Amino acid sequence: IIHTLMYTLMIDTNELFAWGDNVNGQLGLGHTEPTLVPTRVDTSIIGNQRIVQIAAGRRHAMVLTSTLFCH
Repeated sequence: IIHTLMYTLMIDTNELFAWGDNVNGQLGLGHTEPTLVPTRVDTSIIGNQRIVQIAAGRRHAMVLTSTLFCH
C-alpha cells in the first residue's frame, strides 16, 4: 500500500490545497476520505499569518507561519 499526500501553497493568496490518500485525516480537510483533486484547506485558525513552511508525513501534516505558529 502506498500512502501519498500532496500540498501546494498559493504564495499570492496564502491558500493551502491538499490531496491524496488521507486515511488518517492528515490532509486537514475534516474527513478521512481520499481526495483526488486539490482541495482548499481551511486555514482560518491562523488568521492573517503567512504560511512559510509545510511538513508532512505518512500520518501527519503541519504548517509553520511567519510568527512561528505551528498547527
